[in-house]
Amino acid sequence: MTALEEVGYVFEEAKKLLDIQEPNYGDSWKQNGLSVCMPQVFCKANYIRVQHESGRATTEKTREDLLDLMNWCAFSYHLITAEARK
Repeated sequence: MTALEEVGYVFEEAKKLLDIQEPNYGDSWKQNGLSVCMPQVFCKANYIRVQHESGRATTEKTREDLLDLMNWCAFSYHLITAEARK
């Protein structure tokens, strides 16, 4: 089984969370650009690490946080790609 076959569903889960969280994400990621998105990536990743290392991470919450991190990475990727096209 390929990596894509094994973890492809995770991308679908991230998209589902993106749809649910759309009101929370809003347009701030577009309006503020990379100055908001990139720090959010690092902040979210650090939060996940600290929660995991301290034993406070719950499986459900950690999974949601990881999907949220993927979405902030996607926003950042999109903005960097759009910037490169200019």
